Amino acid sequence: MGSLDIVVKRTRIKHLSPDRSTLSQSTSQFITPQAALIARQWMFVVNEQNTARQMVKAELCASNTCSNLCELPNGYNSRCEQKFVQKRLIALQGNGQNLYTDTFWFPSCCVCTIAAN
Repeated sequence: MGSLDIVVKRTRIKHLSPDRSTLSQSTSQFITPQAALIARQWMFVVNEQNTARQMVKAELCASNTCSNLCELPNGYNSRCEQKFVQKRLIALQGNGQNLYTDTFWFPSCCVCTIAAN
């Protein structure tokens, strides 16, 4: 997975109805990625202010600790893990010569996992 240089457009925290709770807290961001380092090569994502906009929704774990809504048996622990999804975007090769479509990884959700100690 490459690291992303991103511009954050808007951040929001998920809100649930009062009778529901989640095990993993997260925040959502709508981003317009500018560049990504993939396989040690910089790729520039096409995102022009007034013409070509490629916006992606990214959901980030707020912490690595799950909520304590339920008790786990002795010998087990839980933690929040970031999950990722691939999105296909139009990019410009590092030499600035050619446009092409490529697949980029983005954080998509946060899940609470349980494992034996």
